[in-house]
Amino acid sequence: MLDWTQRLELTLNYGSVDAALKAKAQRGAMKAKNAILNLCCPHCKIAYAEFEGCMALQCQSCQHFFAGYCHQPLSSSRGTHEHVRQCLINETNNGSYFASNEEIARAQSRFLRQLKKDLQNAIVIELAQDLNDVGIQPDALFEIGNLIDDYDNFE
Repeated sequence: MLDWTQRLELTLNYGSVDAALKAKAQRGAMKAKNAILNLCCPHCKIAYAEFEGCMALQCQSCQHFFAGYCHQPLSSSRGTHEHVRQCLINETNNGSYFASNEEIARAQSRFLRQLKKDLQNAIVIELAQDLNDVGIQPDALFEIGNLIDDYDNFE
């Protein structure tokens, strides 16, 4: 609950408490869009557009390598190609380096869904003490199989 000085400050800065809440929600939504909906280089975080063919990618901005399936950052072209063939998100029937547009779309969809779950779980970890304080068991909020092992080691 906001005290009168906080309400006054929000009203002066945003016109009303509702406008402040809306502005905060918009900033949160923009962060989520940038973190979850855009596909970015895992090294420099620059978003990239559509691509075709080989899933062993090299960022045009920073020149670092990563797997187009799972976005694992890698240190060399050869290592990236080796990873792509074995990647758990590789949607090809034969573990190929190359994927069709449909296979790329399916792989990116799987990657983004997993990223969203991991972000949810990371938020639960950050709020673990607060949740415990109000009687909510944090582990009940985890998406099964994601960060539950990390939660056990979280301090």
